[in-house]
Amino acid sequence: MNASTLCLALIALTIQLAPAGEIATIDNQVVFSAVINEEKIIVTMSSAVFDPAAYKTTDYKVDNSGHEPSYVLPTIEGIECIGWDSQLPNKENPRTHLSQLTVQFGEKTISAPRELIAHVIMPHADFSFDGHIMAGGVTLSADGKCVIVEVPAGDGGTASSQCFTFSAAGEVIVGKPEQPF
Repeated sequence: MNASTLCLALIALTIQLAPAGEIATIDNQVVFSAVINEEKIIVTMSSAVFDPAAYKTTDYKVDNSGHEPSYVLPTIEGIECIGWDSQLPNKENPRTHLSQLTVQFGEKTISAPRELIAHVIMPHADFSFDGHIMAGGVTLSADGKCVIVEVPAGDGGTASSQCFTFSAAGEVIVGKPEQPF
């Protein structure tokens, strides 16, 4: 059995082991918890099966108008998908997406707006760096007033990650800050 045949067999086995009705989701999982300057900081996340009808989307397409084909990634709420490089997941080809990401600064909880996080397909809640390639990370400012959460997503060739920055003042951005909040 050559490598291509083995790869196809593994893909077929994976599809058989995870039928559409049994997609595992993440439910309000704490991925990070710490105390900075006597204030507790907790990061939680959830995923849900992606419903394309609930969002403004554009689909994957190939533009052959130039010398070389150009591949245009799908978008959800105007943001390119992370962890996915094909037609958007649908009922026939379901996948999970990031449905909730929150940071608790002491008693104040900041939730990322759903339109800022929906583009993260197949998020992973592993933030342990326990020998995994796809592990997330959390970066804190020294004063505990800014938290950057890097959420891993996808699998195989589409594996990637997306950073989200939260400020204790209530701001949430996609990516890392280019200037102070």
